[in-house]
Amino acid sequence: MDLAFFAASLSIFRLQKTIGTHTLRKTFGYHAFQQSVDITIIQRLLNHSSPRITLAYIGITQDDLGRGCL
Repeated sequence: MDLAFFAASLSIFRLQKTIGTHTLRKTFGYHAFQQSVDITIIQRLLNHSSPRITLAYIGITQDDLGRGCL
Protein backbone atom coordinates (compact mmCIF):
# COMPACT_ATOMS: atom_id res chain seq x y z
CA MET A 1 0.00 0.00 0.00
CA ASP A 2 1.28 3.41 -0.93
CA LEU A 3 2.02 5.63 2.08
CA ALA A 4 0.25 8.63 0.52
CA PHE A 5 -2.88 6.52 -0.06
CA PHE A 6 -2.75 5.33 3.54
CA ALA A 7 -2.38 8.88 4.87
CA ALA A 8 -5.25 10.07 2.67
CA SER A 9 -7.44 7.21 3.94
CA LEU A 10 -6.79 8.23 7.54
CA SER A 11 -7.79 11.77 6.66
CA ILE A 12 -10.97 10.75 4.81
CA PHE A 13 -12.17 8.69 7.75
CA ARG A 14 -11.08 11.45 10.16
CA LEU A 15 -8.87 9.16 12.18
CA GLN A 16 -6.79 11.35 14.43
CA LYS A 17 -4.53 8.66 15.83
CA THR A 18 -1.08 8.21 14.45
CA ILE A 19 -0.97 4.83 12.79
CA GLY A 20 2.40 3.68 11.56
CA THR A 21 3.99 0.62 10.10
CA HIS A 22 4.57 -0.90 13.54
CA THR A 23 0.85 -0.78 14.31
CA LEU A 24 0.01 -2.31 10.93
CA ARG A 25 2.57 -5.08 11.45
CA LYS A 26 1.23 -6.02 14.88
CA THR A 27 -2.37 -5.85 13.66
CA PHE A 28 -1.54 -8.08 10.70
CA GLY A 29 0.04 -10.67 13.00
CA TYR A 30 -2.86 -10.57 15.45
CA HIS A 31 -5.53 -10.99 12.80
CA ALA A 32 -3.59 -13.71 11.00
CA PHE A 33 -3.43 -15.61 14.30
CA GLN A 34 -7.16 -15.09 14.84
CA GLN A 35 -7.77 -16.57 11.39
CA SER A 36 -5.87 -19.73 12.44
CA VAL A 37 -2.67 -19.04 10.51
CA ASP A 38 0.03 -21.21 12.09
CA ILE A 39 2.09 -19.20 14.58
CA THR A 40 5.35 -20.41 13.03
CA ILE A 41 4.33 -18.88 9.70
CA ILE A 42 3.54 -15.57 11.39
CA GLN A 43 6.84 -15.85 13.29
CA ARG A 44 8.75 -16.16 10.03
CA LEU A 45 6.84 -13.32 8.37
CA LEU A 46 7.62 -11.02 11.31
CA ASN A 47 11.22 -12.27 11.48
CA HIS A 48 11.01 -13.33 15.13
CA SER A 49 13.34 -15.89 16.70
CA SER A 50 10.60 -17.95 18.37
CA PRO A 51 6.81 -18.43 18.40
CA ARG A 52 6.77 -17.27 22.04
CA ILE A 53 8.17 -13.87 21.04
CA THR A 54 5.59 -13.61 18.26
CA LEU A 55 2.72 -14.42 20.63
CA ALA A 56 3.93 -11.77 23.09
CA TYR A 57 4.39 -9.25 20.25
CA ILE A 58 0.81 -9.65 19.02
CA GLY A 59 -0.57 -9.60 22.57
CA ILE A 60 -1.63 -13.23 23.00
CA THR A 61 -1.18 -14.49 26.57
CA GLN A 62 -1.11 -17.98 28.05
CA ASP A 63 -4.61 -17.31 29.39
CA ASP A 64 -5.80 -16.54 25.87
CA LEU A 65 -4.31 -19.79 24.61
CA GLY A 66 -5.91 -21.72 27.47
CA ARG A 67 -9.33 -20.25 26.66
CA GLY A 68 -9.06 -21.29 23.04
CA CYS A 69 -8.59 -17.73 21.81
CA LEU A 70 -8.93 -18.86 18.21
